[in-house]
Amino acid sequence: MFATNTSSLPLAGLAQASRRPERMVGLHFFSPVPRMALVEVVRGPATSDETLARALDFVAQIRKTPIVVNDGFGFYTTRCVVAFIVEGLRLLAEGTPPARIENAAVSAGMPVGPLALADEIGIDVLDHIRREARQETGGETGAAPDSADAILATLTAAGRLGRKAGGGFYAYGAGAKCLWDGLPGLVATHAPADAAAVRTRLLAIQAVTAAGAFAEGIVTDTAEADLGAVLGWAFPSHLGGPFAYMARDGLAGFLAQADALAAAHGPRFRMPETVRAGFEPA
Repeated sequence: MFATNTSSLPLAGLAQASRRPERMVGLHFFSPVPRMALVEVVRGPATSDETLARALDFVAQIRKTPIVVNDGFGFYTTRCVVAFIVEGLRLLAEGTPPARIENAAVSAGMPVGPLALADEIGIDVLDHIRREARQETGGETGAAPDSADAILATLTAAGRLGRKAGGGFYAYGAGAKCLWDGLPGLVATHAPADAAAVRTRLLAIQAVTAAGAFAEGIVTDTAEADLGAVLGWAFPSHLGGPFAYMARDGLAGFLAQADALAAAHGPRFRMPETVRAGFEPA
């Protein structure tokens, strides 16, 4: 078995360098590894049943919880995490105060806001993931460059790469952090959202992105996907996960909300046609 911890690069491409692609599998751990229970087990197009079984046995031996996903750029969890962060950056570019964005995310049940999470992952890492996503998807909805990418490019060029560099969206020092006072300079327009709208957008973009992963066959079991969301990127547990969130008041209600968001903010919020009727396995 040959395992990779990549969080986004498709196994199909990596396996091209192997003479035994059937032995390649993804084991995507989450940081900090000692505390995070989830491992995203990625099955590539050539991964054999035996290799997948060995991977699941290994995850069980180290007392982690696996979810199995299929191959595709960003897999399942990275797609949703990046979507959450990028929506936060779009809100910032629209003139929404950064403290409002962060506080609204936490009040919705996320452990940290999108700007703090961006700093933990690394601004340059996010910029790279977005660029790779555009190459993989040809700039499809959600990956096409926009105001969020302009912010990532600006901070990367300025060397504000996040906590590891001593500054990003936050300024760090003496064991404390505060929002960087240069953030107002990143505002592209002045159309600030109120706290309720921020919460709605940050939750909805995660749910629609999860639905997209289901539509593409990256995830096939919604209960397992919900578990992965709660354990992997700490989607609010009281909402049950993105699929439970979409179903809590009936899928039709969420579709109406998503369509309204798409009309107001762009097609990234539109649910894929193949799942608008529900999430039955193919």
